[in-house]
Amino acid sequence: MGILEDWGIKPDEIDDILSSRPSLVEGFDLLAVNIFQFSNRWEFAFAKNADLPRTKSRKYTPAQQQYLLATLMRITLPLQDPFRAEPFGILDDIVAERQKRRQDNVSSKGAS
Repeated sequence: MGILEDWGIKPDEIDDILSSRPSLVEGFDLLAVNIFQFSNRWEFAFAKNADLPRTKSRKYTPAQQQYLLATLMRITLPLQDPFRAEPFGILDDIVAERQKRRQDNVSSKGAS
């Protein structure tokens, strides 16, 4: 079973989702956005995939929308959530979340 089936997406909805332009939630960990246009310097803004807004396009069902990222996201200076100027805190959060998930999985397997 694939990730979309795990999320309860029906097989007939999968082709619509995969052929769409929006990225999938959990399709990547970290988004890096070049913000050169704001400052004329090679700087980036970073955001965790899980914190990015979901699509609101009526082209998709509500079930599909929860698994698709918005194709346009507002970014301003100074940076506002979910964007940060450095990726390291975000990466630390991602690692901590994965370690907790692993520990929870090990604990739940041990309890059964």
